Amino acid sequence: MAEGRWVLVLIAQFIAAITSFYAAHAADGHGTAIAPCAADAAAPLVAWAPGSTTAQAWSACVTMEAAKAPVVATLTDGEGTTTFIPLDDLFGAHVGGSYGFGPVGLAADLPVWLASTQNGAPNPAAIGDLRVYAPVRLVWARNPGELGVDAVVEALLPTGNPDLLLGAGGFGAGAHLVLGVRGERLGATVDLGVGYTAALNLPGQDSSVWTRLALSGDVQLHPRFSAGAEAWFSAAPLSPAFLAASPGEALLRAGSRLSPSLTLTAAAGTAITPGVGAADFRGYLRLGYANAPQVTGRHLVADAPPPATPPGPFDVLVSIRDDADHPVDATLSWEGPNAPPSEASGADGEARVTLAPGRYTLTVAHAGSGTQRRELVLSADRFRPERVLVILQPLAGEATLRLAVTDTEGRDVAEARVQIDGQSFGTTGSGGRLDVAGVAAGDHAIAITQADFRERAPLVVSLPVPAPAAAPELAIVVLERPPGSVRVVTRGPAGAVADARVRFSGPDDLPAQDIGPDGERTFTLVPGHWIVVASAQDLGTQEREFEVEAGKTALVVIDVRMNRAEEGSARLVIRVLDPAGAPVEGAEVEIDGASTGRTANGGTLTLEGLRAGARSVRAIAPRFRDSVPQTVTLGAGTRELSLALAWRPGQVHIVTRGVENAELDARVRFSGPEEIQATNLGPDGDAWFELAPGAWTLAISSPTYGVQERDIVVTANDIQVVEIGATLLSADGDSVLSLRVTDRDNAPVSGAIVAVDGHEVGTTTATGAVEVGGLRSGKHQLNLRATGFKPTTRSVTLGAGRMEMDARLDLAARRVDVAARGPSGPAADALIRAFGGEVSAAGHVDADGHRTLELDPGPWVVVAVSQTLGIAQQDVDVRAATSPLPVELVLTEPAAERGELLVEVVDPAGNPVRGATLNVGEGERPAAMPLGDYGMAVLRGTRVGPLALRAEAPGYKQLLAEIIDVQPGVQTRRLRMDWLPRPVTVTLSPHVAGEVRVFGPGRVAPVNTKEGAAALALLPGTWQIVATAEGYGPWRKDVVIEPGTDAVAIVAALATEQVEVTRTSVVIREQVRFAFDKADIEPGSYAVLEQVASTLLVHPEMTRIEVQGHTDNRGTEPYNLDLSQRRAEAVRAYLVRRGVEPSRVVAQGYGTSRPLGDNASEAGRARNRRVQFEIAASTRAD
Repeated sequence: MAEGRWVLVLIAQFIAAITSFYAAHAADGHGTAIAPCAADAAAPLVAWAPGSTTAQAWSACVTMEAAKAPVVATLTDGEGTTTFIPLDDLFGAHVGGSYGFGPVGLAADLPVWLASTQNGAPNPAAIGDLRVYAPVRLVWARNPGELGVDAVVEALLPTGNPDLLLGAGGFGAGAHLVLGVRGERLGATVDLGVGYTAALNLPGQDSSVWTRLALSGDVQLHPRFSAGAEAWFSAAPLSPAFLAASPGEALLRAGSRLSPSLTLTAAAGTAITPGVGAADFRGYLRLGYANAPQVTGRHLVADAPPPATPPGPFDVLVSIRDDADHPVDATLSWEGPNAPPSEASGADGEARVTLAPGRYTLTVAHAGSGTQRRELVLSADRFRPERVLVILQPLAGEATLRLAVTDTEGRDVAEARVQIDGQSFGTTGSGGRLDVAGVAAGDHAIAITQADFRERAPLVVSLPVPAPAAAPELAIVVLERPPGSVRVVTRGPAGAVADARVRFSGPDDLPAQDIGPDGERTFTLVPGHWIVVASAQDLGTQEREFEVEAGKTALVVIDVRMNRAEEGSARLVIRVLDPAGAPVEGAEVEIDGASTGRTANGGTLTLEGLRAGARSVRAIAPRFRDSVPQTVTLGAGTRELSLALAWRPGQVHIVTRGVENAELDARVRFSGPEEIQATNLGPDGDAWFELAPGAWTLAISSPTYGVQERDIVVTANDIQVVEIGATLLSADGDSVLSLRVTDRDNAPVSGAIVAVDGHEVGTTTATGAVEVGGLRSGKHQLNLRATGFKPTTRSVTLGAGRMEMDARLDLAARRVDVAARGPSGPAADALIRAFGGEVSAAGHVDADGHRTLELDPGPWVVVAVSQTLGIAQQDVDVRAATSPLPVELVLTEPAAERGELLVEVVDPAGNPVRGATLNVGEGERPAAMPLGDYGMAVLRGTRVGPLALRAEAPGYKQLLAEIIDVQPGVQTRRLRMDWLPRPVTVTLSPHVAGEVRVFGPGRVAPVNTKEGAAALALLPGTWQIVATAEGYGPWRKDVVIEPGTDAVAIVAALATEQVEVTRTSVVIREQVRFAFDKADIEPGSYAVLEQVASTLLVHPEMTRIEVQGHTDNRGTEPYNLDLSQRRAEAVRAYLVRRGVEPSRVVAQGYGTSRPLGDNASEAGRARNRRVQFEIAASTRAD
């Protein structure tokens, strides 16, 4: 279809040789009129373009014009031919503009001629004829490649001077038909016009009717730059030789967008056919300004109807090769919406198919090769072709291998390379599924690699001999991303934002980065709190806050939807909160109905450069009720708005883990008021459900780890989520947990029920103590509950032996009913905030001004914030309350020309800074306000104008003056204070020279210790400290640094080195010992394995280690092979529990196949019973 339109346009360029407004009409000999200015830098100068005016958009421009000899006359008599130039050396400026009313617009152009000559004599300055145009949009080009059609009516007012050949001398009117097509980069326009001028009387023209044809073509070289060519012809239509007698010119044009609203266009050309108005040289220079409306999605809000179908279509590029990389002429067949018919790829093995959005199955078949199938998911926001590589292998059997490649969150993985037993089979499609037929029955090693993911150990899949009518089982391969993976996706009104740039601010210093032509890019960041700023030349600037958690492989997605820059001076910070005051991830934020993207896990979205005035803001998020739009009035400077969402009733969150964070195949079965099918929990064991109110029993099961049950009660409220954590753990261990449970006042809690990984293991005594043995080393989930106290869940990491631990229970939360009222009734727009406890609570009131909060016992400050009625607050002692506790907040409108401010002071993680002091105002003695434990203050009766705020707190960098432009009414502002690094001293024992490395929320360079001590400065957070010295094994310790803590002194007790790193292996000098005939590691070997784990931590270049298990020849070979595999897996499990990333370690048992000694002697057999660590992959150059 697109190719057909281009052919029609080209034909029209040749056929339509009758044309538009020879605005040189009449005795106006300067040349053709120019089109009024438009918002697009690629718009032509002498031809109209479809859609030149847009609803509620106006433009203004000045166009300088210079022409050499636009009118040349020749006189032939008996003495010969004489040439003279009635109009020459023309120079002037056009003043023009346009305004759109919807599909109809209004435009005008008035030339002012500053200089010209007539037969060599200078002319005085003069104005030209005023032209007024009314464009009407007939066909709207909704998508690239579609045809747009406009009709333009024009009127000519004879304001020029015909005696100087710079005016028609009479009134005129005309009409144009304008056709245009614009693709992603190329555009073309045909402008055909006809008109009448009352006083038309130019040489060679005996008709008052004129015609003009204008042609234009352009190419977008860059989002900011374009180039093009134009041509025009003008004459009387009854001329016997139209083209030969018609004056015409050709021009080359270049345009640039200097800013979202400012454009600069230059053009130059010469006559291509002689005649009145065709100059030997003509040049233009236009400076234009356009103020266009805000855009949403792909269309202008005011007059662009939404598309009837999703964006598309999309190209799919399929390459088919054999095992020698030769092209294969195979047959492709498709299943899916509007699937194309089967076709051959051709001799080059390449196929290009255009498909609409949807899910498709591609089948590739070729005689003698195994048939392959791919799944493709073409989503509406895809902006580049899908590429699939298919490598056909010879038939080897009758079995079929079915693969699904996902990430840890269950998302399909595209472009993953698949190898089966070392043979390549190509890449997965966007659906992540690949089926291969013609595979031999038996065991197969499946290796999957993808550039954005870590390398993982091959998956062994057993394929049985196919049974009749039996569907092959699906093998799921889960790939892990590197920790700290962050994907930034930028989309604009026309799709991917190719010139977007991002700037990260956080624990590491990073330069500004380009996103790239696809509008998305994945980064790897160190753990910590980050802010990312995304911007583009023609679009607005946005910020997101987010957290990168240490060791987490889940992908953090930053979704930015950029609308046309408004070029205002307002900045809006939007915080989306759940009922507990925690940030909401994935909430879509709309401004005046236009999406601006989604929040990241920090829950904050900031927009720069907004226009002032009243704006409507709302947030929509999965699992939450639809929110009511909130109105905020923006002025110059920053405004902050908190949007509190309410849960949809019945939300249940299940988080399941396996041993050593192993991959799970967990399912949950439901028994309760409704019938719900059993559901897979996905590769990461994390899933949400919405259940009907009532009592439920949930059975969480796994083929590997057994079953756990949970009894829950789901209520119809919208302020709580039922959280279920289950660690599926089935093996006994050698760790002992000694626990003491107390309340807030450190008094023992008797009768508290203690559960480890979902299994009740005992109750506390009168002293609050309980001891649990038989636990495995590593991470466990600890659940505590007692009558009158709030249930508590926490994670605990156990090592070998006994560990003492204290746990505190808080009194059960109490219900607080808040009523917000104004002078004349409920404050229906009020947001309720509660400050105190561990986190702040938040929520909007209902239509009656009520909101219910669940607050922990203790002192709180409850605040109501209304944009129309001001701020009210009340201290509440929930500890002494009987449930429910009524709280009434009465709001009064702020005094005229005064402002009220709610100021929060938070740390980099968004938590209140307790003990901070807020200094308000300028001068030597600003007002000091202690913020106590709440980290907030309300400033009332504040003068309108600039206000300086400063904050200070122990353990934090002083916050220097932040200037707030106080406006009448209500404002909120959050001030963020950065932590001060805390001094940490690590002393090596014995005092030897060594090196100390730290891993945690930030990059810290290794420190060499010359005399056995290293001085560090660490930000608050959890750090892992590793000390090494020549001749000693690595020493490691986890340390938690709290804000404001005193200096921390640590002694690193070094032990004799038992590990050595070579080019090919990690050599241990003491063998790992196991219980006789078992895979249980003896406690005496923990020390050497601890050094192995620490060695792998300080050598990240070892990307893959193979733990090898070997045995002597006693026993049968199958038994020894199984024993060696189980022992290798036990060692791998220990290393993973001690912090080694699972994807870096694989276990492989070799039985008796690789002896080091002679099995005929006891000494030789002892050498053969061993565990080895081979470096299977490394990034080290040697």
